[in-house]
Order: sequence, then structure tokens, then C-alpha cells
Amino acid sequence: MASKWGLILSLMFVIQLLLITGDIAIIQAKHSQMQSFATTLGQRISLEGGLLSSHQTWASAEGLWLSCIANCSPQFGDTLTFKLAVMVDPLILSDEPITLAIVRHTVIGIYY
Repeated sequence: MASKWGLILSLMFVIQLLLITGDIAIIQAKHSQMQSFATTLGQRISLEGGLLSSHQTWASAEGLWLSCIANCSPQFGDTLTFKLAVMVDPLILSDEPITLAIVRHTVIGIYY
């Protein structure tokens, strides 16, 4: 009887551990998506000379929020700073959605 109670009580900890692992996997996947999107977006911004409305629609189609932080109307050689953000609904880490955000800088006119 005691081993059955021990199994039932230990399953509560195992389930919580699985949920935390799921949260970490979801956050890591979203962060990887934002990193690769930011790299591609930085190249497009550099080639096209600034942050355009087509970039905004492209980001919203991917489920991301794109905003310009600094130097929103740059000249050739200026550095434009933008932020990508996404909302994540965690399983157990928080009762409210978590906002993941990354900030990137790109130099206008540099082709890499």
C-alpha cells in the first residue's frame, strides 16, 4: 500500500517536470525561429534601405511583432535597430502569456 502511495505522489513531480521540459522546448523553438527570421530580415532591410510595410506584413504572417526602435528612417551606412517579439502560452511556468523579444541592429547598404 505504501509503494502505491509513493508511486502516486512521485507521479505529481514527474508530471510537473515534463511540463517544465515542454515549456523550455517551446521557448527554445520560438527563440530559434525568431533568430533565423531576424537574420533574414536584417539582410532584407539592409538591401532594401529601411524598414518597409512589407516587412511588417511578413513578420505578422509568421506570427511575430516587428517594431523599429532607433533610426527608423536611415540613410546609407546608418544603423537601424529593430525588435521582434512573440507571445508564448506556457504550460506551467506562468499563468499569463510570456513575451519573448530580441533586438537586432542592421547597417543599411552592407551586403553580407
